[in-house]
Amino acid sequence: MQPPVPPNGNPNQQPSPDSRHEKINTLWKIISLAYVLTALGLSFYWEMKETGLCGMIMEWQLSFMDDEYYPALDILGALLLLLIPLFIGKFVVEKVTGVKIDNVKYPGQ
Repeated sequence: MQPPVPPNGNPNQQPSPDSRHEKINTLWKIISLAYVLTALGLSFYWEMKETGLCGMIMEWQLSFMDDEYYPALDILGALLLLLIPLFIGKFVVEKVTGVKIDNVKYPGQ
């Protein structure tokens, strides 16, 4: 099986590192934004239904904090736990691709 030919038709030319870097960064930003929005929505859903991670954190609060309950701790705790895999994923993507995922470069910078 032959490797894919770049758009310019020269099979010996590899994609530029800047192009690859930009594609991986853009894809990562789209995936991470979708993940964060999903985690936020899921946390609020769990808080309203008192299930999932928020329900577990609520039960923990009631048992260890002398029957005191703070709903903000539920949501923040659930978000923290849900965002840990995102940071692990970032580390894995950087190690596998060899591309450092960095901040957005705005026009004029």
